[in-house]
Amino acid sequence: MKICYVVGHFYPHVGGVEKLFLDYATGMVEKGNQVRVVTSNSGGITGKKEYKGIEVYYYSWPIMFGHPIVKKEDLITHIEWADLVHTTTFTVAPPVRNICYKKSKPVIITIHEVLGNKWHWIEKNPIKACIFRLCETYVCSQRYSAKCVDSEATKNDYLNYLNNKDIIFKVYCSIDDNLSKIASESAIHLRELFQVNNKSRCFLYYGRPGQSKGIFVYLNAIHRLKEKYSEAILENVTFCFLMSDDPLKEKKRFLKQVRKFSLEKFIKVMKSVKREELLKCIQEADYIVVPSITEGFGFSAAEACALGRPLIHSNAGSLPEIAYGKVLSFQNQNVDDLADCLYKVIIDGEKAFQDVPKKSFTKKEMIESLSKIYCQLLND
Repeated sequence: MKICYVVGHFYPHVGGVEKLFLDYATGMVEKGNQVRVVTSNSGGITGKKEYKGIEVYYYSWPIMFGHPIVKKEDLITHIEWADLVHTTTFTVAPPVRNICYKKSKPVIITIHEVLGNKWHWIEKNPIKACIFRLCETYVCSQRYSAKCVDSEATKNDYLNYLNNKDIIFKVYCSIDDNLSKIASESAIHLRELFQVNNKSRCFLYYGRPGQSKGIFVYLNAIHRLKEKYSEAILENVTFCFLMSDDPLKEKKRFLKQVRKFSLEKFIKVMKSVKREELLKCIQEADYIVVPSITEGFGFSAAEACALGRPLIHSNAGSLPEIAYGKVLSFQNQNVDDLADCLYKVIIDGEKAFQDVPKKSFTKKEMIESLSKIYCQLLND
């Protein structure tokens, strides 16, 4: 089978969607398929490269609102080559779909989230929020050979918001089977990185400071905790943030709020680290916090659970669906509820958490599910 993936960003660009399509591509190569990836040069590479048996074509496409504007002439040869084309939201999907229909090629789209009116939760500019919502509606409601989602939550959002009777395939994302082994390759230690003593309990957040990630809900909850119980409640507690610089504007706003609330003593922010170092930090954290406002799958939560760490998470999107182990959930965007959860954990430790049976998100399961969809499309 010759499979062409057309995505806005790809390895070495870092992100959940990029990891997912890298897993798709490598998994299909391992099953003996020929795989091409067509993408932008946002990861700093331009031209044709080979990576783990994948032919990757990086093109210089202009970027708008973080999404590349695809040049159709860059797609035609690759789509003609393929037996099947797989793309994703947002801006790459319409031109890929149009070319596939002209060339009579099966095309599948993976939809990671359907926010609908929730765009107004994460984008405060009402005009931008309306534009994003209209773009999402247009892209997701178009006809494709098949539509795929990462979770039952996204499937329900799609069906409810778009009022669509399309058949939706659910394929969960995968979590590396050897996370602990990868973590063991790192010499870094969480408490050394953040300069925290062994007596202090560490609450760890990691990821982008994006508007959908809920970092300001979390920050306001820490402030509320301090205001309600005084600084004494935060004695021997450190809130650690491993935070990338993208988007830099939101990170600067976060740091400004930390200073405004006089929380520098309790909140420490460091830049992103290498993957093996991140996994080591997760392993060594006392608790992981995922305060997302929206979440299509939730790699941060799933990896924390796989590494056996107690997880505090919002009930947004798929998070209740994928979380397992020791978990404690709070109402999405509810600052007081999160502050109460933090208080319970500070007072009661792991007794504050519920035990949820283990769940499985392996690459083998993901690739098998995807292969069945591909074969069904080609047979049809």
